[in-house]
Amino acid sequence: MKQALDKFNRIMLDNETAGMLYDHLTNKKVPLDSSDLLRWQWVQSVAALDTLIHDLVKIGMIEIFCGYRVPTKKYMSYKLDMKRYLDITANTGQAAVLSLEEDITITNSYKSFQYPDKIADALSYICEQADKWQYIAIKAGMDKSTCVNMLKNVVTRRNQIAHE
Repeated sequence: MKQALDKFNRIMLDNETAGMLYDHLTNKKVPLDSSDLLRWQWVQSVAALDTLIHDLVKIGMIEIFCGYRVPTKKYMSYKLDMKRYLDITANTGQAAVLSLEEDITITNSYKSFQYPDKIADALSYICEQADKWQYIAIKAGMDKSTCVNMLKNVVTRRNQIAHE
């Protein structure tokens, strides 16, 4: 899980660098519109969160498969096609893990984990916490509705920037 968080933090550090570049260009009165850097920060921040959730779910599911975590109800309902099931059961050790990891990556590749309900649903594969957003909000030092609404607003703004 640490590697997923480290990856997220590296992306967010890039965002800070983009902000510093924008400030530098603005303060030096460089004759160009550098506001795209600010829009890029919005888009990149949401992409970083989406990547973090994808990575946490994949890592957590692999940890469950390997016996390091307790399976959740949602994990137990994860669907495998017969070809993948046979591939996993025919192999042992790392080969089986890699096969499951590939399946999780493919299955989730078209899913977006940006909005609070989608994030909570994805985290259900690895965590039985009843109210995930209450837990997250407490860790963030916020109340739940503020935390959830802030994320919704950030994602909505990101979508406006990316699609308009």
